[in-house]
Amino acid sequence: MKITKFLLAGLATLAVCFPLSAEQITLNWGNGQSVTVDTAALTTGDVGGVPVDVVTIIKEHKGEIENALAANNVTSTQAQDAVNQAKNAYISYIKSSGMKTENPY
Repeated sequence: MKITKFLLAGLATLAVCFPLSAEQITLNWGNGQSVTVDTAALTTGDVGGVPVDVVTIIKEHKGEIENALAANNVTSTQAQDAVNQAKNAYISYIKSSGMKTENPY
């Protein structure tokens, strides 16, 4: 029984540290405008996506974000540029801090 509990705890830890699939969310705000934010390229060795925590925050506020994008006439290109800037800022932070984590928040 103790071995089973230990094994389950270890698997849960691995699942948190190394997600089996990428988290993603697509924001749609009318007139065919959309942008997908994901963690697909985010790994400890090759930072490239956004942290899982950021995708979770976006999921929690999806409607508000889509309304703001529509109200401000944001294009898909502008939204993707903003996502890329966020990714680049995260990459820069990770590289400069020496912290190797996918969930810094």
